[in-house]
Amino acid sequence: MKFCLTFKHKMILVLVLAVLGFVVVTTLAITGLSKMSDALVNADSVARSIGEASQVQLTLLKVVDDSRNLQRDGVASFLRTMDNLFEEHKNNLDREIAAIEGTDLAKDIAWIKSSGAEIQKNLHRYAELKTKMGFNNKEGLWQTLINEGMTLKKEIFLGTFSEAILKLQVESQNYVIEGNPEEASKVTADLEAFKKLLVDKKMDSFETKSGKTFASLIDQFTAVFKTVIAPRAELHAVEANIEHLLEAIKQRSDVMKINGNQLLDSSSQEALSAKQSALTMMTVGAVVIGVLLCLVLLWISRDFLSSLKKVIGVVNQISDGDIYLDVATDRQDEIGMLLGAMGTMVAKLKQVCSALESLADGDLSFEIEIDEHKKDELRKTLLKVRNDLSSMVGQQIMSSQQISSGSVNVSDFSQSLSQGATESAASLEEISSSLNEMSNQTKINAEHANQVNDLSSEAKNDAEEGNSHMDSMVDAMASISEAGQNINKIIKVIDEIAFQTNLLALNAAVEAARAGQHGKGFAVVAEEVRNLAARSAKAASETSELIAGSVEKTQNGVKIAHLTASSLKKIYAGVSKVSALAEDIATASNEQASGISQINQGLGQIDTVIQQNTSTAQESAASAEELSSQAAELLGMLQRFKLGDTTQATITYKG
Repeated sequence: MKFCLTFKHKMILVLVLAVLGFVVVTTLAITGLSKMSDALVNADSVARSIGEASQVQLTLLKVVDDSRNLQRDGVASFLRTMDNLFEEHKNNLDREIAAIEGTDLAKDIAWIKSSGAEIQKNLHRYAELKTKMGFNNKEGLWQTLINEGMTLKKEIFLGTFSEAILKLQVESQNYVIEGNPEEASKVTADLEAFKKLLVDKKMDSFETKSGKTFASLIDQFTAVFKTVIAPRAELHAVEANIEHLLEAIKQRSDVMKINGNQLLDSSSQEALSAKQSALTMMTVGAVVIGVLLCLVLLWISRDFLSSLKKVIGVVNQISDGDIYLDVATDRQDEIGMLLGAMGTMVAKLKQVCSALESLADGDLSFEIEIDEHKKDELRKTLLKVRNDLSSMVGQQIMSSQQISSGSVNVSDFSQSLSQGATESAASLEEISSSLNEMSNQTKINAEHANQVNDLSSEAKNDAEEGNSHMDSMVDAMASISEAGQNINKIIKVIDEIAFQTNLLALNAAVEAARAGQHGKGFAVVAEEVRNLAARSAKAASETSELIAGSVEKTQNGVKIAHLTASSLKKIYAGVSKVSALAEDIATASNEQASGISQINQGLGQIDTVIQQNTSTAQESAASAEELSSQAAELLGMLQRFKLGDTTQATITYKG
């Protein structure tokens, strides 16, 4: 016995190979995509960290710029706003550091965070010292120093000392404004020179109206100035430290951006490499699985085709009438079962051929075995033919005997037929008249049906045109939606330009602050540019929202237009059905009119036939005698058939 896989098992094998191939290719794809995803996530973290660090730098510049307006904004409000901003950035930076922990970029961000905290601490101290010194010459230590200088000028009224006093006032004011240590040294040297001048002029013990000597007034001014030196020197140091920290943060940010961009490039290269690797592995896996499947399918197809050729050869032999052939096989697959079934079919065909040979010899007494559990329509039909033929032959024998006796009566019936034909001719004339009236009415109905058909065709064309216009409107609304999305992209570009303008304005404000008094005008212009950039960003945002709303409404319009188009199509389908029905009615009416006309013609022919029947009936009597002789001859021919014991043969069942 030859063993081979069935077609079902072969298909299961192909399916298993395909599933294994899919699993392998999918695993390779997931591995590559996972690597690419990790690289992209790393790149996203780096970009977000760089952005957050840049935002911290901008915030520091803004806070330092706002610190120059402490008197306007209020110290408490400034410190509260500054602390909130620094706290928010601190949390964001901590999150970014945790995301990229262990990298140089994380170290740079940690350094920026600590430097920002240092600037925050210096700004607190700056606010305290600025409040203590006074924001103008009418408050704080600044006012005290000015008052003391005015007292000195008022008490020491001699013209000899007025120039020295004026010099002390100017240089002390310059020190308060600029905070330069050299100015403090000049004021101290001038005070010593003033004291020496008083001693040289022997005016140090001269008493004023208030009872104070010139020397004590100088000592009093010196004491007040010394109270100013320490806080003003510290304020100067704090300002210098803030400027130094800002410059260091800027330089570190530049380095961080360079390192971050390198990390981004590296992550992008890793993602691209992972993508290419995944594609390569997927391609190789798919090719290997595809080749393997092709080989398996080729093996299956070759085996199937070779077996199929054998089956076709057997079928061709059977179709040529050769049923005496050997179809035995030892295959156990579907082809083997097919050949086995064909062998059984050949055996049954042999039995049928034997029965047909008996039938050809006129022997209707043969029998065929039939399995009652199967349909076996061919042999059942053959037995039915035998039984029917046996019954028919028996009946024909009886009929031949009856024909002979019945032909005598035909002559009598022919006379009666002639009289009935005459009466039928009169009735046909009345029927013909009625049909003429019906024919005229049917023609009118056909004309009305043709008019309905024309109107339905026009309605169908109008519905088709409306459907076309609705499709055009849907296309136009889709174009409007696409244009709205393009405008939204332009608005985003304007928003980015506004952000860059704001950043440039902040940098300009910092530079103006560094320029001191000479940069005040430029600072005002930078502030206005910044405000204009903010207004542009706000306007761009509002315009973007309006465009988004317009796009959404346009999309709703497209949906409604689609629904309307669907309804028009349904209307068009209904009108088309009505038009088709009207056309069918018109056709039916025309056919009905034509049919009635044909009936009239048929009645005329019937009238002619009836007249002919009259003469034919007379001829039938003569033919009846001839029929009797032919019936005797037919009876002799039927007696050659061999019938069974009964006219109805029996069926023998097997099983």
